[in-house]
Parts: sequence; structure tokens; C-alpha cells
Amino acid sequence: MHAMLNNLITINDIAVLLTKISQRGIGTMASRIFRADQSRVKNVWSATESALTHWWDIPEVQERWNEKITGKKEITLYEYVRENYFPSSMPVKGLSIGCGTGNKELLWIQEMEQLTLQGIDISKQRIAQAVMKARKAGVGNRLSFSVGNIYDLPLRPGEYDMIIFDSSLHHFAPIGIVLDAVKQALSPSGLLIVNEYVGPARFQWTDRQLDIVNELLSTIPESYRKRISRDAVKTKEYRPGRLTMYVSDPSEAVESDKIERRLFERFDVIEKKEYGGTLLQLLFKDIAGNFIRNDHKTKELLKEIFTAEDKALSTGDVKSDFALFIARPKFHAH
Repeated sequence: MHAMLNNLITINDIAVLLTKISQRGIGTMASRIFRADQSRVKNVWSATESALTHWWDIPEVQERWNEKITGKKEITLYEYVRENYFPSSMPVKGLSIGCGTGNKELLWIQEMEQLTLQGIDISKQRIAQAVMKARKAGVGNRLSFSVGNIYDLPLRPGEYDMIIFDSSLHHFAPIGIVLDAVKQALSPSGLLIVNEYVGPARFQWTDRQLDIVNELLSTIPESYRKRISRDAVKTKEYRPGRLTMYVSDPSEAVESDKIERRLFERFDVIEKKEYGGTLLQLLFKDIAGNFIRNDHKTKELLKEIFTAEDKALSTGDVKSDFALFIARPKFHAH
């Protein structure tokens, strides 16, 4: 049926939906489907804890990011930005949009002693967690959090020296309007940090991407493919249906494929660092916790997986789905 109405819904989606109905009840699932968009987005992002099911949960993956972004696996993005762009002790005023529970903001504050950072997020639950973490870390005087929405946030021209989107910009649309707002809120020498998923919108993975991921999956021992959240073994990764993506979170990767183009239109991009994820994000989904082991077998397996992604990227079989951009506002002379 025309590839299930242009991948609006898939057989795998139906199987997942039936599993969720059996677990949570049809009433709960129906309420999620018919709730208004903004309400559903807030509900999705109200959770503050998660199982070890994502690629970023694996320490070696984070070291890989560091190496691809900064050149060394022990040097983080935060340290790299401080050393290369804010080496002096002059005060820096920053804004982090879509801060969640504040984990990354704490890292920014701990690395940059001259930084005062404000984090905003639409989730009251996540902001409450972030406030508590800042207090516990004793940095409440430099790190503040509030519930807010970028679309109606009163941003004053030239107010910030640094604005951060750390895995949040792909949840906004239209991307151009959001970037216009932050552009005018930056000082002329201000810095925009965008560390983002820039792959296919609504996670509409390419055929080649899925083929390589599933080939890799077939070579991984079964003990590593046991799903963390339920009693099953992962045998295949699928392209999610567009309707399922919309129902689960209307904001997920809504215009992710336009991020780079919109950025270059409005900003002078000083650095662009690609760090893959095209295969790893899909491969480790639901099974990442199995790879958090400090043994030779696991480390060798991870090395083989990383090499496979690097090869696919270098040959052009796939493009990097994740990238870091460091940019300054582009102002045209009149």
C-alpha cells in the first residue's frame, strides 16, 4: 500500500503499540494520542530518570565524541570551548535553551569559572530537578533555571555572550525563527554553540543506514542484544512510522534536516565537527546498558563497531547524523 502510505505507519509500529497498550492500558495510550501538541511535548519531557538504553550512556561513546570534537578523548567540549574561545577571566553571560535536568549546564559551570548561566526548559519537573542539582553542587549563585519557552522568552538584544543548544535545537520549529531570536540576543562577538542531531527529520532513516545497522546487529553476540527494558532480544532496527513519531513526541526531530542550512544562513560558522552517530544511535538503542562493561571482549566489540561506522562515513555510504557547530552572528552592513 504505497510503502504503508509513505511510511506513515509501519508493521513494527503496530507491534510496539500493542505491547504498550498491554503494559499501560488503552485509556492511557488514547489520551496521549489525542492530547494537544504542546501538552504532549511537556508530558514526554516530564520524565527525569531513564534506563541505560541510549548510545550516550556508554562511556567509550562519550570518549569517541571527545576525540572527534576536540582531538583527544580526555578533553571535553566544555574544556575545548573555554580554552579556545573564553581563555580570559572576563565575565561570560550564557543561556542554555532546552536544558532538561541541568546535567550539561553543571558541566559548563564547573569548567568555566567566569560563566553565569541561565537554563530554560518547558518541563516543570525537569527544571525542579535542575534547581536541586545546582543547589547541591553549591553553584546556585552562577547557575539558575526557569520554566520557559523560546517562542515567548523576552530576549534583549545583545544580552548574552554565549547561547547553547545541547541536543535541544532539533526539537524546535520553525528553526529559522528560533535562530533569528537567538541571533539578536547575542552580542556581536557572542558565541552560539550548537551540539545537535542533524540527521533525517522524524528519524526517517535511509535504507543504506538501516542495512548497515542490521548487518552489524547480526554479528553481535546475543548477550549484548538483550533489551534493557523488556525481556526480548534485539534482532533488527526499523524506520519508525511518521504517525508514531508524531504521537510519541510532536517535537522530535521535527526539522532536524534543516538545522545546518538555517545556521549557515544566519551565522558565520567558525567550526563544524562531525562525530557520527548515524549507525551507533540506532545500533545501541534499547541495548546500550549491555556494553557498559570493563572487560576486554566488550572493548574489542566496541572498537569493531566504531570502526564500522568510521568506514561507512569515510566511503560516503552514510552521512554524520550528529555535529557540533561553533558560530558567531552574521551581521550585514547597511
